[in-house]
Amino acid sequence: MNVVIALSLAYMAVIVIYNVAKFFSGDRAAKLTYLKSFKSAKVFVLYLAALPLYYLASRYNGDPVGGAILNAVRSTVESVVLKYNYELTAALMEANLFYRVTLDICCVLIALNACVFVGAVTGQKIYNRVRFVTALLFYRKVYVIIGYNDKNRDIIRSIKRKGSVAVVLIADKKDDAADFAFVNKAGYTTVNGYGDLGALAGRICVIGVDKKVTVVVNTLDDAANLVCADRLSEAILSNDLSRFTTDVSRGLSCYVFGGPRNESQFVHYSQKTNGCIRYVNKYKLIAAEFVSEYPITRFMDERHIDYSAALVRKETEVKTVFVGFGETNRHLLLASVANNQVPVNTGEELEPLKVKYYFYDRMSTENNKNLNFGYYRYKEFYASVKGTDAEKEYLPIPPFPAEEHYRTLDINDRKFYESVSRDLSVGEGTIPYNYLIIAYGDDMENLDFADKLAQKAVEWGIAEHTKIFVKIRNRVLAEQVVAKEYGDGDRMIPFGVEATTVYDMAAIEAEKYEGMSRERHLCYALEGEMAKRGKKDLDPETAERVRETAVRQWYGWNQVQRDSNVYACLNIRLKLNLLGYDFEKGEWDERKAAEFTSKYSTGDPIAYIGGFEVPGNTEAKKAVDYGDCEFRTGTVRNTYAQQEHMRWNAYEISCGMIPASKTEILKYGSAELMKVRKHRNITTYRGLMQYRDMTAEKNGCSKAQADVIKYDYQIADDLCWLLKDNGYRIVSKIK
Repeated sequence: MNVVIALSLAYMAVIVIYNVAKFFSGDRAAKLTYLKSFKSAKVFVLYLAALPLYYLASRYNGDPVGGAILNAVRSTVESVVLKYNYELTAALMEANLFYRVTLDICCVLIALNACVFVGAVTGQKIYNRVRFVTALLFYRKVYVIIGYNDKNRDIIRSIKRKGSVAVVLIADKKDDAADFAFVNKAGYTTVNGYGDLGALAGRICVIGVDKKVTVVVNTLDDAANLVCADRLSEAILSNDLSRFTTDVSRGLSCYVFGGPRNESQFVHYSQKTNGCIRYVNKYKLIAAEFVSEYPITRFMDERHIDYSAALVRKETEVKTVFVGFGETNRHLLLASVANNQVPVNTGEELEPLKVKYYFYDRMSTENNKNLNFGYYRYKEFYASVKGTDAEKEYLPIPPFPAEEHYRTLDINDRKFYESVSRDLSVGEGTIPYNYLIIAYGDDMENLDFADKLAQKAVEWGIAEHTKIFVKIRNRVLAEQVVAKEYGDGDRMIPFGVEATTVYDMAAIEAEKYEGMSRERHLCYALEGEMAKRGKKDLDPETAERVRETAVRQWYGWNQVQRDSNVYACLNIRLKLNLLGYDFEKGEWDERKAAEFTSKYSTGDPIAYIGGFEVPGNTEAKKAVDYGDCEFRTGTVRNTYAQQEHMRWNAYEISCGMIPASKTEILKYGSAELMKVRKHRNITTYRGLMQYRDMTAEKNGCSKAQADVIKYDYQIADDLCWLLKDNGYRIVSKIK
């Protein structure tokens, strides 16, 4: 008898040790898998230990073998619901202490087993709900992700949870959504269709009064996203939450994904909520990342750029071929036009080098409602005004910022390679420089065709001055195959990895460039206040008041105005490249920064009039004195300013803005002109000087007070401060 009792005790010990070790040795995903398997099968394993114990008790009471077996089975089954057969075991427990201790242990373990089973069935739901409630009540920073899909899973994984940061997932009821939330320590709740989000949105929005709440809406359905935006906007407006957009430590920020075809509807809610709701276009994020990493100057060298003057040599011929002209390449075109404006000296004045773009697609892609509404509006304006009497009504009109050629050719067409070869051929007396961008199919199609074009580039003799870029959405494929096998920067360069470029919280919040652009806008405001007061320093109280006003203005702008500042920061690498430098994350190098500043300001030194502490920033900011605003041409510093205005012109044109006439400039304010998508300063550098004279005479003020050219100086004048404050350092590009 004691042998059987000992075997039962040993069996229970093995079961307990195995299950405890199995549960605690795995990660959260393994624990969840264990719990799921426990409630389906493992829960019954322990009960096998009770069978021999009940059998021994029944035999001890004099029951025959068959009856003892039936009593043991019945008693074991009843123990599942915690009903122990004491009458059956009382006699043997009284007679055998070893049996009594073993049976007591078995009964305790059965009770614990039942508790674990209940926890396995309901514990995950309770945990997810508790995380949801505690996140909203007790955490200082909360991310609310609406929609369950693989894209949002990447977003949740990307959120850095340092300090009091929590994540909440809201989605339709799905078991795998609850599992994902449990594994990633996120709160989870469900809604019966996103149209019923209203009440929940109201509760989420109200808590934004005392903490920072960031909502990401990405259901992969534009209609559902728009409904969510509508419900969120109602809650924002009814609780007056737009007033908290000036405070980075509290308030509500909503990022709503939507396709480019439906952009206007999403932008409507952005304007309606004073910037609390932001429209997220994944193709725009990909394009912005591309032009910041690979401006046309990125792979140029002294053959193409005169580093002593920060000018691209006029013999340089830049061509970009797009294979496929879908949403990705359309947005790359707009971002490239807005960013890739480099100055050349034509003998009379600096002009932007005109990049030639070639578009290959099997469909006729020249006609597109978004391009017609935006970018090509200026082309129509330019064609109707340039060379006519109407041109006199405007300040000097800048040229169209690019040269475009559409090719309706399928990649399988026999003429395709011949046409591309002809478009990328080297012109006589030119210094060639080409980008070839493939984004027409899925990852494997893009990769296969990029490899074929790389071989063709060698065959055509253009490989040395042609960089091939291939859109690869999958991060593993991009990092472990393309970059490794083909060599980053050698045969082809992958771009558009969605997990890091789009579905990453840092990319959505645009921490790198939007943070810089907010700082620049704040510095404009602070320096303007200093100039108005005629002071060299600002007291902390005044600085904070100016900051609040400036940030409120920032979020009150429409997306075109706000992104204008963002694109100025996207252009930093190109500006540095013109003098042979670049930037990267790392500890600040004062020697390299001084070297850059010396080249930048030779013959045109920056004059400082004092400085100020920027609220929320670690680095103090020096204020620049632009004096009488009579700027010195022929210097690198002035070349940078002219390049910045070329870039700004191209950005405004890419957004569908056209110049205001001289009459409109004198008659209407900037806000009134913005409503009809016109701007006073879309003109040449020479035109800006004419604008200064016009407005100074109209307003009865000095030319310095009417000047806007100084704003084109500020991004480069503040470059070292801006990079250092954001954790970057200047490095040499020239090897």
